[in-house]
Amino acid sequence: MSIPHPVRKSRHIVVTFNILLAGLVPTACISTDPTDDRREAVSTALDRLDRPQLASNLEEDPERASASWPPNQPLDPDAAVSIAMSRDAGVRRSLVAIDKARAELAQADRAPNPMVELMIGFPIDGLSGAPAMGMPVQQLTWLWTRPHRLAAADADRQATMLAAGRTIISLDAEVRRRHANAVNAKRRAELDHEYALSTAGFLVILEALLEVGEASRIDVDRMLVESNHARVSAEASDSTARLARIELLSAMGIPDADPEFEIVTATADIDGLPSEEMIIDLAATSRLDVAAGGFRILAMEARHGLAETKRLPEVKAALGWNRNFMDRQALLPGGIVTVPLFDDGTPAIAGAEADLRNAALALLEIRRTAITEARNARERLVRATGRRRGYDLTILGPAERAERLARTAYEEGVIDLTVVLMAQRRRIEADRHSLTYHLEEITANIDLPK
Repeated sequence: MSIPHPVRKSRHIVVTFNILLAGLVPTACISTDPTDDRREAVSTALDRLDRPQLASNLEEDPERASASWPPNQPLDPDAAVSIAMSRDAGVRRSLVAIDKARAELAQADRAPNPMVELMIGFPIDGLSGAPAMGMPVQQLTWLWTRPHRLAAADADRQATMLAAGRTIISLDAEVRRRHANAVNAKRRAELDHEYALSTAGFLVILEALLEVGEASRIDVDRMLVESNHARVSAEASDSTARLARIELLSAMGIPDADPEFEIVTATADIDGLPSEEMIIDLAATSRLDVAAGGFRILAMEARHGLAETKRLPEVKAALGWNRNFMDRQALLPGGIVTVPLFDDGTPAIAGAEADLRNAALALLEIRRTAITEARNARERLVRATGRRRGYDLTILGPAERAERLARTAYEEGVIDLTVVLMAQRRRIEADRHSLTYHLEEITANIDLPK
């Protein structure tokens, strides 16, 4: 009678355990590389902005030293956005969130690691030999919960990608708003300086007339007050313009840069006003944050399905190996089943249902907010465009003409300086109103759905 060789029996054990794990072979196929996910998120956002060339800016190191500053050319909105995309940390955090979501998807695809139990006995009764036992254990419940885990992780990944795209679009809008505000503040400062120089000139004229007895001290003092008020306002406007440029630099990711740089006028660049129905449809269906909310509902649905599997027993497969004191060896296939007797999964299912309802309500809020913001932006655009055009055509033009006529009349000795000053003040006020409506027009156009 032949005695089985120990090495041959150990090979049988390995073969049998490999058969036990055969069902887990298709797992671990999902890569942790997020490159394609990042590229898709960036492409989705930049296609909506119609600036695909910004993809290279998003690949730059945000801690890298900026280009020479101040720039050689006046800063326009597109250049400001390019710098912001190269420097912004918030956008890169949203891209890092994609990396984590991809890692969690790959983790959901991994099978749980097997456990191996080893025991060696020592004789205490004087007999020879020592017993030995080994048992590899593999969880099998993972096999039928895997589809739910993968679906939830994949939906989270899609939502994270859309959220990253929304972050890119929001950064573009924020930089353009601040750029428009900086341009507006610059133009207001120029108007205030113009008025300050004008009143200072009128003051010099009145003082000269006072010396020859052709003007009164009351007229000079009144002009002195007006001139000093205009000078203080101009200085305050300079500070306001500087603050606007500092805020722009902050949005661009270079808050420590010199704010004394040239900036060019932004234009509304409105090709055509979309209908209100189109605006509502775009906001409700095309905004990336709305789409991300939809994927979060899918993730909650998958987790609800995962919670329902808690009603099923948890199963583990085991393969034991035993050797006794007489050197007899045996394989002991077996299983470990956890019976859902006390915890039948009801609490987990109820919690998943609550999360699902919460995600649906969150999507409803997001959609309603998107529609409201879009309609508000369109209405603000209509109002600002109408008021700006109205001021430019019916108020600003006549105010400029009245100022020219007043100056001519003063030079001919028909009126005094007070009339000229009032005409100039009205024209500057009309310019200020026009600038306000122009800024509203630009920002409302920026806020339209993308």
